[in-house]
Amino acid sequence: MELNFIKLNPTQNMTVLIKNENANIGRESYPDIARRIMAYDSVYAEQVGFIEKPVGGAFGRIHMAGGEFCGNATMSLAAFKVWENKQIENKSVVVPLESSGSENIVKCEVKLTENPNAFFCALQAPCPQKIEEIELPVNDSMKKFQAVFLPGITHIIVPVKTVEQMRGGSHGFAERSAKEWERYIKEDAFGIILYDNEASYITPLVRVKPTIDALGNSSGGSLVWERGCGSGSAALGAYLSSLSDEKSITVHVSQPGGVIDVRTVRDGGKLTSLTISGIVNIAAQGVAYI
Repeated sequence: MELNFIKLNPTQNMTVLIKNENANIGRESYPDIARRIMAYDSVYAEQVGFIEKPVGGAFGRIHMAGGEFCGNATMSLAAFKVWENKQIENKSVVVPLESSGSENIVKCEVKLTENPNAFFCALQAPCPQKIEEIELPVNDSMKKFQAVFLPGITHIIVPVKTVEQMRGGSHGFAERSAKEWERYIKEDAFGIILYDNEASYITPLVRVKPTIDALGNSSGGSLVWERGCGSGSAALGAYLSSLSDEKSITVHVSQPGGVIDVRTVRDGGKLTSLTISGIVNIAAQGVAYI
């Protein structure tokens, strides 16, 4: 199979977008294709999205293998659309897009930079459906964690100081927990966000559960330490906003690949606006053979 792709770099969260506007690939094949594209001996990336033909008035549609909303992949599609069309008169344009996990069109402002292959993107992300404390197993007991429920993906905020002394350190804890916790999480995708509040630093681990196709074959799912996580950054910003008395806050969320800025606005105690922003670079485009 030959697949046309574009590879992008949003905060080093290396993202491959497969061009599928003509619907030559069924969504049931997305998880297996994503797994193969992400492999070290293929195009190699942290995540894969599929560009589809929009059904509404948007410029494009992004659909993730797990059906979740992905901030970095959505910003990547917006940057690609601008790069592909090369039509910005005022050095800035708002790109309306459709995305898996979101019932509404999302808007991404794209600004040119001095590098013709790099763009500043600011995405109006969907607000969480809810933020609540949940209980999850740790060793032989149940522990409470804050969970942020975004469309199609749940992020669990884990203060790194509470787990860094466990076997294997915080990374070992997260990898063990991802396998155990997936039966407690309803969504097909979830993240474990190791959070260092003193440094405003996260280390995101994202799990997409295995899926079974019509022939009974399992995709195997994926478990990836992401160098940058847009939805994880948005989740942290939303959580911190819920703790603040301020109407609006801005959080600079550092992570292994750089910084993603999150801005929140609350009205009457309710989160009404959630924006993530960062730089997206065009890395490569071509044909993948799988």
